[in-house]
Amino acid sequence: MTLINLKRVFEEHFVVTEESNLRPKQGKELSANSLQSPDDEEATYRQKRGEDYVGYVGNLTETCEPENELQLIVKVQVESNTKDDAKMLDEALPELKERTDLDEMHADGGYNSSDVDDTLREQEVDLVQTAIRGAKPSSKSLGLEDFQWEINADGQPQSVTCPQGVTAIVTPGRKENRYLAYFNLPDCEACPFSEQCPTQKLKRKPQRVLRFSQQQVNVARRRQRTAEARASGQNLRAAVEASVRSVTSSRCPSGNILLEMGKCQCGGNPA
Repeated sequence: MTLINLKRVFEEHFVVTEESNLRPKQGKELSANSLQSPDDEEATYRQKRGEDYVGYVGNLTETCEPENELQLIVKVQVESNTKDDAKMLDEALPELKERTDLDEMHADGGYNSSDVDDTLREQEVDLVQTAIRGAKPSSKSLGLEDFQWEINADGQPQSVTCPQGVTAIVTPGRKENRYLAYFNLPDCEACPFSEQCPTQKLKRKPQRVLRFSQQQVNVARRRQRTAEARASGQNLRAAVEASVRSVTSSRCPSGNILLEMGKCQCGGNPA
């Protein structure tokens, strides 16, 4: 094992120059999966919010039903430090649904992805996030989160209603997971949001068209759930922060491996 680790050190931390000299790899030359410690071969490196972490990432799932007398940690995941939060949630959802019959989950902004959207729909679970990963919507224009959506059992949009209450039928676009919704121009002419509206006026028909993708609808509906949660004044995810702090340590006993914990909460009654 010592020879294997020595081989990894030379291959993962050094590079041979054109002059056949050996030099240490610098910055981005180093892989996050390179050997971090000879006494822990699976530890990896991760940088998050400007902080360096060497070791593993853990994820706690805890019930948060307000009517429960006692909340329970129902799942603990420990993975490579380079594993994405959304990937851990995606893997955990089916088993959590089976054991807890949850219908709503509360998590921070790192837990969304297209794969998670698909799994949430399959498991019939709503995800409420404290924030959404990605670019923030512009305050100068309307976003898809300002529209109301009618969705079928497969999560596909069937109709959309604009902020002024005008409803349009959604039709499939030419490409997969792309959609169109046509609004009649007379309904839009006196609209106070016409300058901020994401619809586009057609040249040959008295209509305005809204073009969007399935992923954009998923994000829009997620933003709506986030806004509703904020408006309610409740933060059901907050309690899990204390649980995370109670089981994390800034250093492992070996003295050289940092442990960082991810966090999310499930909003169903414990089994």
